[in-house]
Amino acid sequence: MEKLPNADFYKQVFEKGVPFNAFMGFELLEVREGYVKLRVPYKQGFIGEFRENRLHGGVLLAAVDSAAGIASFTTANIMTDKMATVDLRLDFINPSIAEDVIVEGIVKKSGSRIIFTHALVYHPSNPTHLIAEGRATYSVKRQEKYEDKK
Repeated sequence: MEKLPNADFYKQVFEKGVPFNAFMGFELLEVREGYVKLRVPYKQGFIGEFRENRLHGGVLLAAVDSAAGIASFTTANIMTDKMATVDLRLDFINPSIAEDVIVEGIVKKSGSRIIFTHALVYHPSNPTHLIAEGRATYSVKRQEKYEDKK
């Protein structure tokens, strides 16, 4: 695999190159091979439970797909390889509060055709108190020969 592009490159691609991420206001905080951390801003338009101002679960699921997807691309050639979500799952553990959310995407195995990831969702004020935990699986069509990692 080629050398990992720098974090600024991924930040530009993630925040500006993907219109959905820009629309949602997702912010890439950290990136390294097989790992990303992003911030989901708390916005009134994201509320799904109006009585207690809790974020809509679909917002969190979209953030997990975005985080796990870009983490997966750190193990692929972002410019030439093709990738698609095959499976996406999120288990809601605790309710959210009226605060930004952090999502971590972690590659568990990057194979020649499939990439398996894990995701953690929490508030920055309480990182050990999970809101949700998820998994995403991606199909990848690599343009060059690849040896399985992890």
